[in-house]
Amino acid sequence: MEKITLQYLESNFENIMDRCEQGQSFHIMTPDGKDVVLVPQSEVLAPLISQGIVQPYELEQSDNHCADSDDDWSMYRDHMEGS
Repeated sequence: MEKITLQYLESNFENIMDRCEQGQSFHIMTPDGKDVVLVPQSEVLAPLISQGIVQPYELEQSDNHCADSDDDWSMYRDHMEGS
């Protein structure tokens, strides 16, 4: 799994998303220390979540600005690619 910074992801978003859609996974290091992973299939995370290795993302109060733009994210979660 390739480690990248959040700043790198933001600067190279389309390239990273294309690579993820092709099967590559990324460990995204964030400035606040709440690192996240970007994986091509949710099935990859299911065993890790059940073992307690990773935690699923939960919307925080500070993230409410994202709730209004849920349709913007649908293209990344509502598809059959990578399944």
